[in-house]
Amino acid sequence: MNYYVTTTTDLLTPEQRKQFNDIIDVCHDSDFVSRLWDCLDHKVTDTVAEYGTEMENFKGDLADFCFGWVMGVKMMGIEAKIAHHNLKDK
Repeated sequence: MNYYVTTTTDLLTPEQRKQFNDIIDVCHDSDFVSRLWDCLDHKVTDTVAEYGTEMENFKGDLADFCFGWVMGVKMMGIEAKIAHHNLKDK
């Protein structure tokens, strides 16, 4: 019988992870994000009006963007770690 063993490595430092989790919490619990979503004219944008999967993706992508933006140059170090980690797996 074949089986695969998978592992997960967090490439963020504990401080970075805390910041990212805090940003995620704000994006998922904030009335601001809902108000921002409601500003979109779904006939003009590439979005679907209903709240649901696309709204959740919007929240997640917004959190990713905010974290990447505030981390700036420091994210390049994380991206290098990810690339190195992925090369080790091949």
